[in-house]
This record gives sequence, structure tokens and C-alpha cells, in this order.
Amino acid sequence: MRISVLWSIASLIIGVGSAPAIAQTQPEPTVEGYLCTFAGKCGDAPAGEQPTRAAPATKGFRLARPGAEPQAQANAPAARPIARSDRRTPPRQGTRTANRARSSRYASASAAASTPALRPSEAPRADLMIGFDLNSATITSDGMAKARIFAQSLLMPELRGKRFLIEGHTDSRGGIPLNMELSRRRAEAVANFLAQQGVERSRVEVRGFGPTNPLPGRKASDPRNRRVEAKLIA
Repeated sequence: MRISVLWSIASLIIGVGSAPAIAQTQPEPTVEGYLCTFAGKCGDAPAGEQPTRAAPATKGFRLARPGAEPQAQANAPAARPIARSDRRTPPRQGTRTANRARSSRYASASAAASTPALRPSEAPRADLMIGFDLNSATITSDGMAKARIFAQSLLMPELRGKRFLIEGHTDSRGGIPLNMELSRRRAEAVANFLAQQGVERSRVEVRGFGPTNPLPGRKASDPRNRRVEAKLIA
């Protein structure tokens, strides 16, 4: 009995120790990805299959595509057929003209009320996935490598004439005034680094949003809201 128990324990230890670690690989930013997002040059991949920020579960390289235009309502109520009792003797000419004018005005008003207003599409944006030292605007070595990829993208012919807004975002921990200033400094640090890589500083604007624009589906306190994004503005 004692030998059996010892053998079971030994088997359990061996099983736990030999279990392979599950590596969660995250897609890295690429020049091709930025060209797809900001210039529409997506190669053979359909635009609808590109990763977007709109999906909260997406990890890694988040790309934002322009928002889709709202579609007209598909299930519009069918026109009511004219009942037999509604078929009456045609009115006199003057009454018929007045009724036609009223019907025309009513139809125009009904069409205007039932047509959804079209909202402008959101400008393309991308999470640059640039990391910083804790509570500072100092870009990490890995963040610099990813910032260089974005800089290379901005120097490509497809993006060379475009301007961008670099947005700094934080979570809500630490207070709004501190995070607003930190997010602005981080955006400024990215813009300055891009300039060092040959991107004209006049092509890049900066703004710090602090915790005011959390990711879709995320609470303001979620650490995943700490990010720097690039938004196409012209």
C-alpha cells in the first residue's frame, strides 16, 4: 500500500514537471500592417479580416479600420393594401389637386423621418504597442524597436505625404491630472523619436487623453488602456 501511494505521488510530480509551457504569442507590428490600415494596401487579405480595436478580446497588434456606414432599415413596414371600402368616387378636380399636394408633403416628411442619418467614418488608427518605463515617458528598448517600425512605415511612398495624431492614453489609476500629463508626455516622446528616425516633425501632432478614452468594453481602470495610438488626420 505504501509503495502504491509513493508511486502515485512520483507520477504526479513527473507529470507536472513535464507539462509543456503554453506560450502566448502576440502578433508584432509590421510595415505591411500599417500600410494596410492607413493606406488601404492590404495585399491579398480582405479588409474585413483585418484585426481591429473594436474587438475587446483582440490581443497584440490592434488595428483600427474606418467605421462602417449605417445601413438603411431592412424590415420596413409594407404598404397597406387599399381596402374595397376605401375605393370611393373620385373627388372634384380642385379637391384632387389639394389632396395630391398634402400627400406629397406627407410622403416627404415620412421619408425624412425614417431615413437614418449617416455618420462620418472614423479615421483609421492603430495601437503602436510602445511600452514605457513605469510612471515615466521613457520608451523601453522594445518600445523603440516598435516605434522604428512605425517610422519606417511613415517613410514609405504610400504614407509619406500623410499627417498623424499621436495619442497618449492611460488607465484611471493615479488620478486624472497626473495621467493627463503623463499621456501627453508619452505621446510627445513618441513624436520626438519618430523625428529622430527621419519623419518630419510637422507631420505629427500630439495629444494626451489620460483615462478619458478607454478601449471598447474595458473599464477605465483596466491596465490595457495604457497605450499610444496613431490616428490618420490628413
